[in-house]
Amino acid sequence: MPISHGLEINYWATFIGHPVYDSIVDASGPPLTPGNHDFRTQTATGSMFDPIGFLAPTLIQPKILLPATWKTKEFWDAEVNDEIKKKILKWFKELNYLKNIKIPRWLGVAEMCHISLHTFVEASQIAYSACVFLRSETHNDKVNVQLLQVKSRITLLKKITIPRLELMAATIGARLFDSVKRTLKSDDFERYFWTDSSTVLTWIKRQDP
Repeated sequence: MPISHGLEINYWATFIGHPVYDSIVDASGPPLTPGNHDFRTQTATGSMFDPIGFLAPTLIQPKILLPATWKTKEFWDAEVNDEIKKKILKWFKELNYLKNIKIPRWLGVAEMCHISLHTFVEASQIAYSACVFLRSETHNDKVNVQLLQVKSRITLLKKITIPRLELMAATIGARLFDSVKRTLKSDDFERYFWTDSSTVLTWIKRQDP
């Protein structure tokens, strides 16, 4: 992780053209041709290496669409209906914009910074997610906020109530925070957990197991 002092950053440690900013993914490729759209969508989704989850807002869309294609088809290699096909084609077109996104390697944390981790969780009827941000503030009140990691899940075809989904989001949020904390190898920071669900807050405050 590049820091604000010490050894100079050299190119030998990376295959990218710029040593500090990473291009998330090169999503450019041949246009989608007529055929098995859900297979092509699964292939494109699986080919994107995104262990930290920065592409979650993009990759969650085909994960939501694919179960819909399974419900409307009699055979796995059949063509999807026009409505779903239109959404898939729109998603493929928007992938080209990802190559313009760059993520800084340096978290903006220098010496004499006040650091805090903020975990946000949210859920809807189709998906739920959690994300962890690092907030650093210097002695001269300069604030920097960086997204560290994201986890997202879809609800699949099984109907689940919103309160339960909010609890599931809080669960992956707690696990995600623990993972980030272990990666940072430090406990010298404040931690905050954010949710807009009163159900989650009520369950957390309960004393009985």
